[in-house]
Amino acid sequence: MRTCDPSQCPICKGTAKRFRKGNFDAYVVICDRCGDFGITDTALVNIRGEYFSEREIANASGWLRENQGYEITSYNADGLKNINPISYSERADRLLRKIGKVTSFAGEEVKIDSSWISSAWCAHEKEMRSLLNFLSESDLVVVNGPLPEYQTVVVRPNGWMRIDDLSKVGSAGDQGFVAMWFDQSMSEAYAVAISKAIADAGYRPHRVDNREHNGKIDDEIVSEIRKSRFVVADFSGHRGGVYYEAGFAKCLGIEVFWTCREDYFKELHFDIRQYNCIEWKMNELDEFRQRLRFRIESVLGQGPVKK
Repeated sequence: MRTCDPSQCPICKGTAKRFRKGNFDAYVVICDRCGDFGITDTALVNIRGEYFSEREIANASGWLRENQGYEITSYNADGLKNINPISYSERADRLLRKIGKVTSFAGEEVKIDSSWISSAWCAHEKEMRSLLNFLSESDLVVVNGPLPEYQTVVVRPNGWMRIDDLSKVGSAGDQGFVAMWFDQSMSEAYAVAISKAIADAGYRPHRVDNREHNGKIDDEIVSEIRKSRFVVADFSGHRGGVYYEAGFAKCLGIEVFWTCREDYFKELHFDIRQYNCIEWKMNELDEFRQRLRFRIESVLGQGPVKK
């Protein structure tokens, strides 16, 4: 059987490191482009035999970069090949946000980094530089150096205003933030039911990563919740972070959809019981997917993302 180079990312084929994940039949991959993610032995074999087009690689790499810590399994590997592409303007917005994030102060000149390719869901550096040209022509940034080999970029005042707008609470956004327990036992539920229900309803699922936090929601989570149309909060495992994130969203006036696996349902905190929480079972994930989709659509309507 053909082997997979452990120094090569199984998704983008770029430079990566791969480590065995404890005693599990899975690896942790640290990729320069895709970031950090997990992959099971079975999924590694399946993906190795799949052909990904350049755009499919860009979509998968960009999605993984936004969902650090995601574990690719035999249940969800096919989904990476079928991620909905984002529009040109959305890629430009993502690139602008990335530039703003690595800028320490207004007016700072920052070096252009090839790792921004995945942040903007680009297929290659040429496409990323095309987006930089667009941002420059839109008076959002200034690029310095001979075109197209310019070396640095500066965010203009209009660019900072655009970044501020993108960071506001997303009442008209297309993102559904998922707060949940990042345990291996929940991987199938997320892949088969939660993420697909959000996508079926016309929105983009977003899960930050598996970092635990104790009484403090970090800046990245705050930012992503703020720009989300809604939050799906699954209380299986009764993780403190899920309660914090759901509460934060409610304080912002963002719609929260409450779910919990049947074996944890009876221990739900009394504050959560007042809401119409979807109780689901591991052997009925298709039903869970449909119920969550219909709940989202009944409250918010069909989202703007076309399947």
